[in-house]
Amino acid sequence: MEFLIWLGIIAIIIWLIWRHYKKITIIHIDIRGYERDGYNRLIHRKVAYKYIYSYPEYSERFGSYDIHHKDGNKRNNSPDNLQILTREEHKAKHGI
Repeated sequence: MEFLIWLGIIAIIIWLIWRHYKKITIIHIDIRGYERDGYNRLIHRKVAYKYIYSYPEYSERFGSYDIHHKDGNKRNNSPDNLQILTREEHKAKHGI
């Protein structure tokens, strides 16, 4: 009986790990043309946070910044193509 309980617990853990892996590896395009993961998080924001935001020059929290695609291609999420801007700088860049 104890063996079956442990087997069930292990099966649940494996299923949870598989489900999480599946969610972070699935990429889809939203209605605005941006790539999102299975948790519906924007890929370009994840990349910018991981590779660009760590510099101490950004004094505000990450959520207060916009991420700009330098080449205008919403699917090019290379760190070299992304730029962290304030909302005002981003609006000015797009002429809004």
